[in-house]
Amino acid sequence: MLNKQIPAYQLGWFAGFALVSLICILGAFALEQYLALAVPVVIVFGYIAFINYRIIYWLLLFSLPLSTELDIGSVGLDMPDELLMVSLMFVTFLAILGKPHLLDFRFIKHPIILLLFVHLLLMAMLIPYSENGLVTLKFVLSKLWFYVPFLLLTSMIIKEEQDIKKFFWYIFLPMTFTILVVLVRYAGYGFAFEEVNKPMMPFYRNHVSYACMITIFYPFIWLAATWYQPGTWKRRILQWSKVLYLVAIYLSYTRACYLAILAIGVCYLLINWNLLRHVLVGALVAVSVGLIYMANDNNYLDFAPEYTKTIYHTEFGDHLKATVGLKDVSSMERVYRWVAAFRMIADRPITGFGPGNFYPYYQRYTVTDFQTYTSDNPEKSTVHNYFLLVLVEQGIPGLLMFLISSLAIFFYGQKAYAQATDPYHRKVIMTVMLALVCVYVNLLLSDMIETDKVGSLYYMCISILVVFALKVRGKRIQDAAE
Repeated sequence: MLNKQIPAYQLGWFAGFALVSLICILGAFALEQYLALAVPVVIVFGYIAFINYRIIYWLLLFSLPLSTELDIGSVGLDMPDELLMVSLMFVTFLAILGKPHLLDFRFIKHPIILLLFVHLLLMAMLIPYSENGLVTLKFVLSKLWFYVPFLLLTSMIIKEEQDIKKFFWYIFLPMTFTILVVLVRYAGYGFAFEEVNKPMMPFYRNHVSYACMITIFYPFIWLAATWYQPGTWKRRILQWSKVLYLVAIYLSYTRACYLAILAIGVCYLLINWNLLRHVLVGALVAVSVGLIYMANDNNYLDFAPEYTKTIYHTEFGDHLKATVGLKDVSSMERVYRWVAAFRMIADRPITGFGPGNFYPYYQRYTVTDFQTYTSDNPEKSTVHNYFLLVLVEQGIPGLLMFLISSLAIFFYGQKAYAQATDPYHRKVIMTVMLALVCVYVNLLLSDMIETDKVGSLYYMCISILVVFALKVRGKRIQDAAE
């Protein structure tokens, strides 16, 4: 056996790391500042990322379904994925500075990506006008560690078919594990509607977070099933998973996700028929007309619920009936906050209240006619409609930027799908567009795009869409030259 002497500089680095780790551990417990325990972990991941940042990226994807919310002192973090997101943000900046060619500048110049970064710049410009500038500053910074790892770094890593496969399996395996755990635990509650949130912990905050994530990922299972021959074990797993995920979505009792699954089928046809952009414009016009009607002469007051009849239902069938009859407490609580949101918009239509500032200020704008049993809002949740949330917090310019960037996503996606000649390119573009449809359906009744579970998939889908749209454009130019 050969005895190799360890170089002195390596021993010095090791001793320094051991000393820093010891100081952090002792300091964390002595001062009760447990966030210091993360410092040695950050150092290790920083070293690995310096050697090969792809390892950390795939680890981040694997951690997304498994991460849990932790309160560390006064700071709430999603661990470990948020720590990995922040680390990868800095690593990506350093990688691009050191080797600018790693980032395809055609990606940065694509209209979808430009619009997203212009929107981010607008959010930063709202900091001086925010009701609480510090909250808005934190919000903008948190957006950065979504944008950089999930938009930019994804475009640097996921480029070919084998990369899409890695992306799928690194998320699919842990997500399927969490689904199986949730279903087994939920069976112990008899799949009772009133107990739906209990089996979700520690992986998901509630049934909405759980259902949204698996619904958005669902189209990728259909894509993955096309990679393997019939009869192979991977194909069988994926075919059974199509059923498993639908069962999980159904038992999540999340109405928006039911609508999203229906929207997948409709939008699949619309994309194939090249009609999606026309339907989206029509829907936008219809919604605008409806909002104008509701605001005119306070017509919205005609929909005020009866307080004593707007209750929480323990049976899901009753829950759906009450939703249709405008007597379900969760639905009418949304209306309660939507009314408050419109009154807030009237107060500050241009600058809004600042990103992250809906909850502290909305109560003074509420209308008691719409109050429900849950209006004390112990969860500190927001308006339950992302479009309204953007309008309240970022004003009319912020909403216009979000709407323009959202329409650009589907317009350019539809264009790339129609122009693609490679069957695999068409499959990938269709898949990410259907996943994005699921996101937007859920945004009508939630603001999950700001969470690690949904926001990560949203920005990765956009990144993959732009990467493959550029491939389609490049192939068309090549074919034209030949």
